[in-house]
Amino acid sequence: MKQYDIGFGHLGNGITVWNRKEEQHGDYKTIAHIGHDRQVKFYEELPQNIKDKINHFALTANPTISATQDQPVFY
Repeated sequence: MKQYDIGFGHLGNGITVWNRKEEQHGDYKTIAHIGHDRQVKFYEELPQNIKDKINHFALTANPTISATQDQPVFY
C-alpha cells in the first residue's frame, strides 16, 4: 500500500501539496493544488483520508505568502 506524508507550500499561485514519501524528477511528488479560491485539484487518485486532510486545509487554513509578508494566499 502506498504511503503518504503530505506537505503544503505556497509557490506563487496558491498552495502546492506534495507527498514526501514519493519523489519525481528529484523532488517530492506533487499530488494536488489548492487555488487562491480554495478549490482543490487532485492530480491522482488518493485515499479518502488524504483527500479529507487536503480539503480540510483548503477550507480552514489562512496561510500567508511568506513568513515575512503577511499577505494572505487565499482570497
